[in-house]
Amino acid sequence: MLRSFLFYLEVSDLQLRLCSRCGRSTPNRPAVCDQCLTKQPERKREANRYYDTKHRDKRADEFYHGKEWKISRLAYLLSIDYLCEDCVEEFKRGERREEDIQLATDVHHKEPIETNWERRLDQTNYRGLCDCHHKRRRVRIMTRGGTEDSTGSSASTPQQLHSTAKTPQ
Repeated sequence: MLRSFLFYLEVSDLQLRLCSRCGRSTPNRPAVCDQCLTKQPERKREANRYYDTKHRDKRADEFYHGKEWKISRLAYLLSIDYLCEDCVEEFKRGERREEDIQLATDVHHKEPIETNWERRLDQTNYRGLCDCHHKRRRVRIMTRGGTEDSTGSSASTPQQLHSTAKTPQ
């Protein structure tokens, strides 16, 4: 029985697949042939070159590579003990265990610098996030456009947004 199982594994590993880019047969997983794999870095460079010339904000790019940002970012991460602020909020609401709080690796601008350049170094405009929460927030802002909700909340459903909204007094 074990021998037939091992034989099956060996045979199934040798099965050829069609390359997802050019259609040639290949034993590789994922199904991309060796020739397409060697062209991949070149394609990525071309895509980056196109993005750099057509879409990238040069001023923002220079800012993020500059000394001011690096110092301000590090100071902010130190002030929050490198803990993801969204993870901490989830822990306080009982949605996450304390040992599952992630380290903040990104400093997110609540109000994007493309929208308000003057607040680029304002630490009240920062939010320390782990990679997962930063990606979620960026996607949400890009799909919604503009900035975050007024509470800086990471709520994703309308019910959560409603429950975190400030009540008038």
